[in-house]
Amino acid sequence: MNLKNNILVKKITHKLAAAMIIKHHYSHRMPISTMLNFGIYYLNRLVGVIIFNQGNSPSYHTLFKNSTANKNMELIRLWTQDGLPCGVITRAISVCLKKIKQNNPLLEFIVSFADEGLAHHYGTIYQASNFYYVGCTVGKEKDVYINGKKYHSRGIGATFGVSKKSELEKKYKVEYVIRENKKHKYIYPLNNLIRKELEQMSKPYPKKTLTNANIV
Repeated sequence: MNLKNNILVKKITHKLAAAMIIKHHYSHRMPISTMLNFGIYYLNRLVGVIIFNQGNSPSYHTLFKNSTANKNMELIRLWTQDGLPCGVITRAISVCLKKIKQNNPLLEFIVSFADEGLAHHYGTIYQASNFYYVGCTVGKEKDVYINGKKYHSRGIGATFGVSKKSELEKKYKVEYVIRENKKHKYIYPLNNLIRKELEQMSKPYPKKTLTNANIV
């Protein structure tokens, strides 16, 4: 079977993308507005979505001496159905990056994060898609346990209609837990100047070890 001929990547509506992300993505959250929403179709079935938005940090461009503000995008959500043939996801990402580069010639790079702390990801798919690895960030995240089930604090309002602890406690057993959250940062260059800088600053890809063997 020719994998290339059986994969279609095309823009989809925010409504459809949000429905898929909220149902299937580990965060179960979708921004109110996004810049680009791509659907991944395999054998004419929607099997994944890739979402891009303006970079969440206005300072991303300061990583590079040859970059300027507002000329980058962030791959903020990626979900694909389990059990897809090898190569479907990397092919889909490649098509997205090519479309973005062709239609947005002023853009300089794409940034994305692999969430090791919450999702146990360390960026295998970005490594396979030839992103450069530039290190990790470590911060604090707050999880909320409601009746024993874990939720991310930023999704509580959308899920339960209220977010204040006092309101939640009227109906549920609520516990807050602060944890360390580690995210691996990957960058894909869209021009040669950024690529040359990344070649100098990039780090070896993080790999599986006996202590993180369950990370994907």
